[in-house]
Amino acid sequence: MRCTWLIAAFLPATAFADPLSVSPDEPSAAEVAAAPLPGRESGRTDQADAGDSLLRDIGQGALLVPRVAVEVTMAPVRATIWTLDRYKLIDRFKQVFFDDTETYGLYPTAVLDSSYGLTVGARLVHRNLFGEREHLAVRGGTGGEFRALAAAGLRTGDRFGERTELALRGEFERRPNDAFYGIGNSTDAMAAHHRQELVRGTVGVDVRAVRSLHLYLAGAVTDLGYAVTDDGVPIDVMYDPSVLAGWPGTRNLYGELELRWDGRGYPPHQDQHATYDRGWLIAAFAGRVHQLEAGRDHWRYGADVQHHWRIGAGPRALATRMHFEAVTGEISDVAFTQLPQLGGKALLRGYPRDRFRDRIATAGSLEYQWDLGRLLMASAFVDVGRVFPELREIQPTDLRLGYGMSLQLHSHSRFLASVSLASSIDGGFFIDFAFDPVFDLERRVEQR
Repeated sequence: MRCTWLIAAFLPATAFADPLSVSPDEPSAAEVAAAPLPGRESGRTDQADAGDSLLRDIGQGALLVPRVAVEVTMAPVRATIWTLDRYKLIDRFKQVFFDDTETYGLYPTAVLDSSYGLTVGARLVHRNLFGEREHLAVRGGTGGEFRALAAAGLRTGDRFGERTELALRGEFERRPNDAFYGIGNSTDAMAAHHRQELVRGTVGVDVRAVRSLHLYLAGAVTDLGYAVTDDGVPIDVMYDPSVLAGWPGTRNLYGELELRWDGRGYPPHQDQHATYDRGWLIAAFAGRVHQLEAGRDHWRYGADVQHHWRIGAGPRALATRMHFEAVTGEISDVAFTQLPQLGGKALLRGYPRDRFRDRIATAGSLEYQWDLGRLLMASAFVDVGRVFPELREIQPTDLRLGYGMSLQLHSHSRFLASVSLASSIDGGFFIDFAFDPVFDLERRVEQR
């Protein structure tokens, strides 16, 4: 008892206060009742807060319209994702058109281009032809841009080791109404059309020197034939075909060396067909054209630089690209369809395919990419570019600018397809549907 009194003498009086009593520093019941409900605060610290301000209500009302527009626009996309996921359509597609190991398959293809329409066909692939990851691809199609299309390619995979790959490719194209807008940067040129037939054989060797550094040596023989078309405005109505280099046909040999550093990375749990989210790609090439018919020999050279930043989980990434391509020959030396070109689904989106062509082509792109779900990614992009007749005339004036959005469909580990909607400062609206990622560079020796 004595100990209890001694301890109590040295403790403050508040230690024995009524536990149900209210501290002078705590708000009273009346003050609590007058405080705004959670989520209704306007930012004021006094007790006169009556909720959201009028300006905030007006702002929320103004944003209602674009919010509803976005929701309505994305509803079909979400429905498509739900359908693909709910009914396992991608897995069913593989079960129908591929073997159980997904090593080989034969499946239908379709490509939609606003400039030319719908091309349909079929594609045969085999990813392990002789047991060393040899890759065979055969494609055929018709419609849209092509009266007839046939192409076949074979890559040797690991047949010659992990660092060396041999590639063979042959292609045949018969195009009934290719558009020609003249040569130069003019925006008031009207489209004329011509027929074109292309036959090309290509052989290339890809050597991985160190880690991400590749050396690619390739050669090609190309046969081109041109003629006036009766589909659309014929080219001879607006231009004199006799002054176009290569008309009515030409052949050439082409040899090229490319150095490519590819240090781009991918989001976790996705393979090389997924969207890049970090790293650099730097590629430079130079090649010599030997004319077998018409024109004089000349050089072709250029570079492509990309950088990808991962700016958030999801993944969310920012991609930039700079492209440059040029020929040393005069306009009279280079077949007019083999001049550097801009426009279409890859370079300077928002313009028709091959809308601009000249001896030099430059282009840049900025694209923000984000995911909309497990199977779909979206992007918003801006492209800028221009063609020039001479190096000394390159300057940042009279540039062409395109912009738009795209959606990319992919499985858990593989890019499947994309659709883009694009326009430009010069007008027009274009829809492109493709099976190849925009930022995946094709093997060189394109030339068209």
